[in-house]
Amino acid sequence: MKIFRSLGVTLIAGALLTGCTNYVGAADSKLISVKDLTQEKLLTVQDRTLPAVKLTTKDSLQAEMNTLRSRLVISQGLSSHKQVAFTFDDGPDTHFTNQVLDILKKEKVSATFFVCGNNVEAHPDVVKRIDQEGHSVGNHSWNHPDLSKKDQATVNQQISKTNDAIQDAIGKKPTLFRPPYGARKGGIVDGEAQKLNMKVILWSVDTLDWNHKSKDQIMEAYHREFKPGGIVLQHSAGNEGLKETVKALPEMIRDLKSKGYEFVTVDKLIGVPAYQ
Repeated sequence: MKIFRSLGVTLIAGALLTGCTNYVGAADSKLISVKDLTQEKLLTVQDRTLPAVKLTTKDSLQAEMNTLRSRLVISQGLSSHKQVAFTFDDGPDTHFTNQVLDILKKEKVSATFFVCGNNVEAHPDVVKRIDQEGHSVGNHSWNHPDLSKKDQATVNQQISKTNDAIQDAIGKKPTLFRPPYGARKGGIVDGEAQKLNMKVILWSVDTLDWNHKSKDQIMEAYHREFKPGGIVLQHSAGNEGLKETVKALPEMIRDLKSKGYEFVTVDKLIGVPAYQ
């Protein structure tokens, strides 16, 4: 049987797919007898549309990431990635924030700190330490009000003033904003964040550590709610109950390391820049 090189893989694939050696053609086309082939028919066969190629795993993941980063409000990374983002709210202070930073440094773990502007103003050196040790700094309002009960001007001021304080401390303006209590009813909070080119970051795991939970209760919440791509909500300033957060954190890290998780900042988890 004479074989035409110009057909290449198309003819071979067509013959193999049909299980036929006396006819050639694309898998979904009308077959042509080998003995009847002409140059015109060869070109016709080559130009026929082959079945659509399925996306590779890499392409699928990229498409998922593109969809994720396009969202304004995000509470979870990709469930297909063994990644985790630890987040710490309400700081900085000179007590619990430094203890958390010491643990993260020892364990070589990156995290995201959603800071309040008034605390940034009071403790700029701690914010600088957060940044210098490779963590991301996000905005958590100026003084932690329920923004869903505030008017548009107040919401804008709470976010903008905190951005300015962070920029004064580390020379960078954040892209990540977490509303206090996660409160954003009515659309004003989301709208002002969008105007300021910021993402609204919520969470998928709430340890409730602010509410005087024991280490065991914190770990129970973590085990119950965590899944791949998780954003874990904890605190690094507030009441003395956070001593239990400091106790639970190393245990949480060891558990995730044993399961092969990568620790990333929220910006890396969702594929956006940390700063504007």
